[in-house]
Amino acid sequence: GGRSGPRPLFTFKVGKLTLQGSTLTPQSRKGELALHQSEDGLMHLTWRDLAASSAEDDLIIFPQEVALKRIEACKDAYAMVLSWTTSSRKLFFWSQELRKKGADLSKPEDVAAEDALVTKFNDVVDNPPAPGSGGGGIGGGVGGAGTGGTIGGLSQSNYNELMS
Repeated sequence: GGRSGPRPLFTFKVGKLTLQGSTLTPQSRKGELALHQSEDGLMHLTWRDLAASSAEDDLIIFPQEVALKRIEACKDAYAMVLSWTTSSRKLFFWSQELRKKGADLSKPEDVAAEDALVTKFNDVVDNPPAPGSGGGGIGGGVGGAGTGGTIGGLSQSNYNELMS
């Protein structure tokens, strides 16, 4: 099942967070955030429940329009906010990537994989491949069997800027 077409340019195993007042509550569903480029060159941001065959959210996004950032204040999960520069819209997610037992979210080395995925997401959004170039997928791919944590084409200055 699932959508046909090119492999995603990027995937990140995340669940959704629901904002109620000032509290973020995790939804238990296992999900995947992905970036796809359609044949017309438009970038699609999708989130799908891994138990479902089709995307629950499919949003067209443009370079410099959205940014994914870690919510540092959240100490019991690797929480993220996806915010739009063009509106007040925000979506919240929590990482479902595998991590070692006893990982300490306050230690940079224990969240390095997620930090790299956040950086890669922003890099793909802001620097999409030329339409028709294929792009070379990063992450899960068929059956979710990929590495998921590959960093490609990220300069040290970009990394430092995002980490500051």
